[in-house]
Amino acid sequence: MSFFGIELQPGQSGAMECPADLRLTLASLPHDVKDTKGRTTVYVAVDDAEPLPLCTLRAGVVDQQALDIVVDAGSNVEFSVKGPNNVALLGNFDVSGMEGDDSDDEEDEGEDSEGEGEEGADDDEDDEDMDDEEEEDDEDDEEEEVPPPKKVDTKKEQAKKVEQAKKAEQQQQQQQQKLR
Repeated sequence: MSFFGIELQPGQSGAMECPADLRLTLASLPHDVKDTKGRTTVYVAVDDAEPLPLCTLRAGVVDQQALDIVVDAGSNVEFSVKGPNNVALLGNFDVSGMEGDDSDDEEDEGEDSEGEGEEGADDDEDDEDMDDEEEEDDEDDEEEEVPPPKKVDTKKEQAKKVEQAKKAEQQQQQQQQKLR
């Protein structure tokens, strides 16, 4: 599992493509809330669907909300906040599906109890060798990491990029007119 956390400001939205299954586990107000009486609602939209309210927080009443929401790997997800306060969303990326299938381990366990007596002694040595190999495999699994999600653009940043693109296009048109 790999940690996920993002803090959203009021009116801000953040979008990303999930590199692995994303499990959201907590929405929380910061310690220093701006408005102690206002309600702050977190919305989520997956794959261009309409935003739906995930939870509503109110300082001193509901400072945190436990969640158990999974967004599938490869999905585009957008979070937004309406209300007076910042909200932190916490969770983790589940990389277990990325590590491969452990069904072979179950088959090995079933074979362990088959042999007894002298043949069983040889099997014990084989089991020790298998255990060593499994430990090495476990060490390799720990090294796998989830790639970080793509940068989250706020609506202000998106608007700024659109303005910059328009200005660049206008400048290009002006240069073309000068050349004519």
